[in-house]
Amino acid sequence: TVYDSNGKAYLSDTATFTTGLMADRLIPEEQPSIQDLTSYTIDTDFVIHSGCMGLLFGVQDSNNFYMCQINAGDLSINPHQWSNGGINTNFPHPSIKDALGVDSILETPLHLTMKMEEGTVTSWINDVQIGEPLSIGQVKLGRIGFRQAVNESADIDQITVKDQDGQVVFEEDFSDQTSNPFDGGTVENGQLKMNSTNLVFQKDTELENTTFTID
Repeated sequence: TVYDSNGKAYLSDTATFTTGLMADRLIPEEQPSIQDLTSYTIDTDFVIHSGCMGLLFGVQDSNNFYMCQINAGDLSINPHQWSNGGINTNFPHPSIKDALGVDSILETPLHLTMKMEEGTVTSWINDVQIGEPLSIGQVKLGRIGFRQAVNESADIDQITVKDQDGQVVFEEDFSDQTSNPFDGGTVENGQLKMNSTNLVFQKDTELENTTFTID
């Protein structure tokens, strides 16, 4: 309301504003944590020289995680679960020998795909599914890693992690000999070399520095 010199009041038009979609866009969307993913796919290329190659996932800490172990001795996939330091191996051990029709996988380049989809794990070696999908309950991605026990030796050529939409959230080809995103093993000649290294975990900083966006 305004007044003229004689005191007469004049009303101006009422101003309005809205809070619609454009206003919503001004508020940044909270980015999901990579470690909280419950559906994801891990691909890795590797060679086993002796024993096994153990791929770790769902790593919360050094006492709580899962392992997809490729065993060159009995030619099977042997799942393990570490819970508060205790180890559970009471899972099916699907046969690699039967699936691939081979008598040995030592010194052989192999490609492992492990897909976690809302509580169910399915594994492929060289694009051949090994056994039936295994229900283990919902497991957040957490961190990843590897395990080579005593007298177990393997080289990792590359590892890639994708979310449920196929977007890469972590990848490493070990081409930089001066950089190792894991806290063990030796990067040499484009490979992560592990020989009786026991537990090797992804460094926390690797996940902190890895981001992805939602369209």
